[in-house]
Amino acid sequence: SLLGHSSAVQACMIIPYPENLTKYLVFVLDAGENNHFNGLSYNIVDMSSNNGLGSVITKNIRLVSPTKEALTATYHRNQKDIWVVTVSENNLSYYSYLLTKNGIQDPVITSIVDNPSCGWPTLKISPNGKKLATINYCTPYGLPTNVRLFDFNNETGVLSNYMDIPFGRTEREQISALEFSPDNSKLYAGSFWLRQNSGRLAQYDLSEGTYQKIRDSYFELNVSSNETFNHTGWGTLQLAPDGKIYMSSGYYNDYRPNMSAILNPNLTKDKCNFVLDYLE
Repeated sequence: SLLGHSSAVQACMIIPYPENLTKYLVFVLDAGENNHFNGLSYNIVDMSSNNGLGSVITKNIRLVSPTKEALTATYHRNQKDIWVVTVSENNLSYYSYLLTKNGIQDPVITSIVDNPSCGWPTLKISPNGKKLATINYCTPYGLPTNVRLFDFNNETGVLSNYMDIPFGRTEREQISALEFSPDNSKLYAGSFWLRQNSGRLAQYDLSEGTYQKIRDSYFELNVSSNETFNHTGWGTLQLAPDGKIYMSSGYYNDYRPNMSAILNPNLTKDKCNFVLDYLE
């Protein structure tokens, strides 16, 4: 009976309570099927209660509504507190909530009024907490979808200096997944393209620095289709503790049971070692 929804793109995130060994916060998001009505809410679990089995001690505390189905987190610069970030349903405002040992603080709000993004955003923050990536579908038909890359200030929670970097070839695609490499130098993006029944997986080299060089570094690692790989694109990208990036694939009624992987995501282009169906 949580306020979240299983259909949300980034439906749930569990975060340890700062400076507490037994409490965890469970953040959940509502989905489009419910018109994002409940937005972002949280629950607190105390694993020291119920004879070590844990229990929910705080439930369904709504923070902001409505929101998109996008949620990410990173450490504050002090490496103790934690930022939790989401975006409003109209994509005009990014909410950065700081979780400290004293609880959740009032949000730091970054407003994007000149060129708001649109579509189903996914949010990812780089491991060093300095970059935030999302998706911008607000491009005319015949032009690529953009990956939107912000600077993120992990001391203040403010987003700034965004750039929109084209993804794909010449037509708009549904980017479904984003992830940074462990050393923060690469950004990976995966898409499903329902009209053509295919998807792409691509790498950007952020170490190039400038907009034009990052744009020019775009490199496709894989173009999938039902005819070649029997799936309609990439679902989720996730950096794991072992330093690899794992990927689910398939969409709607065409899910694929295996996990693909990027084994050396810090390396450039084919050297990153993408392996289809790495885990079966």
